[in-house]
Amino acid sequence: MSTDTGWTGLNWRPLTDDDLEVGFEREWDVRITYPLIAWYADLCGDPNPWYSVGGSPFGPPVAPPLLISRLASRLTDSLGRMMGFLNTRNRTVTLAPATAGMVARFRGRIAGKYERRGRRYVRIVVEAHDVASGTALIREEKEYAIPPSRDEGQR
Repeated sequence: MSTDTGWTGLNWRPLTDDDLEVGFEREWDVRITYPLIAWYADLCGDPNPWYSVGGSPFGPPVAPPLLISRLASRLTDSLGRMMGFLNTRNRTVTLAPATAGMVARFRGRIAGKYERRGRRYVRIVVEAHDVASGTALIREEKEYAIPPSRDEGQR
């Protein structure tokens, strides 16, 4: 398995309901680097000194927790982009900090699909841990409203 170094070329094909099969699983690694941490902290406008080269109480700089959450959302990247999907439910549990230098292994799956009041939804579950120590970093459960297909939108 290769280690992802951050943001690489994205698959911009829009996903549809048919693309999202219950049981689809994906595992991917991301090296948490200081430049990735600094970029995300700057993007968020969060000057927390724990994100800096000076380090944190955990030793190296820590990644903003939402960076790890954002990386967890890459489950469907190999299928396409979730354009027009509406995040309707989110449960994120941050279990430990991700620090510069670690490799985080993400493991995710499409856990279910359902329909409510004429609208389709997909449920995604992703967990991540530090490859070297096995320490759990995050567990996320997200539900998204799936946009209607072009044919449905013209009715």
